[in-house]
Amino acid sequence: MDKETQQNTAPDAEKKIDDEILRLLSEREKIVMNAGASGSSGSTEEERRRAAEKYGLSQHMVSVLFRLIAENDASLRQYSLFRRASEGKSEIPASFLGPMGTYSSEALVMMEEKCAVKFSPVSCSSFREIVDNVESGITAAGFLPMENSNSGSINDVLDLLRTGKVMITGEVHVPINHSLLVTEGADESTITDIYSHYQPFEQCSRYLAARLPKARHHFCSSTAAAMEEVAKLGSPHAAALGGERGGRFYGLHAAARSLANNPNNFTRFLMIGPSEVRVPAGVQAKTTMIFTIDNVPGALVKVLLALSERRINMIKLQSRPIPERPFEEFFYVDMMADINSAAMQEALGEIRKLTLDYKVLGSYPADVE
Repeated sequence: MDKETQQNTAPDAEKKIDDEILRLLSEREKIVMNAGASGSSGSTEEERRRAAEKYGLSQHMVSVLFRLIAENDASLRQYSLFRRASEGKSEIPASFLGPMGTYSSEALVMMEEKCAVKFSPVSCSSFREIVDNVESGITAAGFLPMENSNSGSINDVLDLLRTGKVMITGEVHVPINHSLLVTEGADESTITDIYSHYQPFEQCSRYLAARLPKARHHFCSSTAAAMEEVAKLGSPHAAALGGERGGRFYGLHAAARSLANNPNNFTRFLMIGPSEVRVPAGVQAKTTMIFTIDNVPGALVKVLLALSERRINMIKLQSRPIPERPFEEFFYVDMMADINSAAMQEALGEIRKLTLDYKVLGSYPADVE
């Protein structure tokens, strides 16, 4: 075959190979879906390095390719977990602190995009109801606000995780980014009345003092309730403070954005399910556990050493009272590690001996974006 013929046929050959790659990826997805949440963790970094050498490929390209595949595997396994828990329904029932338009509903929407699933939202009036729904099988997933970057942990959620029969299967960091939400035809200059929960008024105090000092403040039970009220009024003089994405549920648009005094404000939401999910190799995992210890000198230090000696990065440590055991506390720990790693398994073996009791709440893909 002469050089010109080779050049003419090269695009067709490349396309055939590309099609075969996609076909194999499709086959791989079916295998992952059939294996479900308990499937293998995939190839290791060393195995990928050897594969790159074997086929003469760039180590960087192979690493990037398998990282994307591993992230997709994590989404597929979560989806498989949801489908099993919801008895094969195409839309996965998911509980959240409602109504639609709250930051809790925004967490649900963000996780939909992250996991490539479609949730059927089930609005709840309390954190307890969310956990009860997952425990009883009413919903396959639930969303709980765990902590805020400014105000810290939500203790009621910590307590529910200790006693609940649910597992953490994922997390998402939702930016708390308030906007001035108005109806069509309104803008900042027309506003005389502002509706919101009390917290956004505090969090946006500088903007309100500088730009809308004469506007009247109306306090509502939630930002979603404020949006609903403004939409119902349909007045060019009324506005709500809240999330722009939530405002879209009520036909509102943002007349001004990024209004909070502190622009770096996030709430970490946990996604819970009835059973654990396995994190594929190549995806950064986070493991969460709780434990209790004897009230003796050095007891906590020994547990922490079991982690640090194995280079396990503990990123959160908090204690909470145990209501049924006066003046005793349990400890909550987040670690940047996969529970199935050798280091974590060794650490857990040591922790088992050092604690009165412990409970792994979940090992799941970390939100590191």
